[in-house]
Amino acid sequence: LVELNFARPRFSNALGGLQIQFGIDCAIRRLTKPEDAVFSIGNELLSVSAVKNAMRMGELKQHLPQLGTFLKWSGNNFDWLILDCPPVLSFAWNEWFRVCARPALLVVREHHTPAVHVRQATSRLGAGLKGVLLNDVVNAGNSERTGGGD
Repeated sequence: LVELNFARPRFSNALGGLQIQFGIDCAIRRLTKPEDAVFSIGNELLSVSAVKNAMRMGELKQHLPQLGTFLKWSGNNFDWLILDCPPVLSFAWNEWFRVCARPALLVVREHHTPAVHVRQATSRLGAGLKGVLLNDVVNAGNSERTGGGD
């Protein structure tokens, strides 16, 4: 699982304020080797590469070739590669993400994502969109929420 929202990273906080020694940002800045930017949580079946320090768009653009190298290394070393990308309608969702983050699964938060944004995002993703995950859905039979996270 690779966090690619470099401008607004959230994995560290979502993992309970985990202190990351080397993040994916360190690997693409060539401050560490790719394998040092990957860690396991809970068990060896899930490996994570999170952003340690946020990056501005200009700096990210400068390091995009190294991001491609990191993802190629990851693809060669893991069975599945899941990219947690910036929101599709954000400025950060640039040409690189449109080309490389395929196929795509769109995550929609029921009470936070306006329908017009869902339509715009599905249009932007086009044929690369392979599914939609509804998060924080209220069950009509009772008021319990299903799903979670962002």
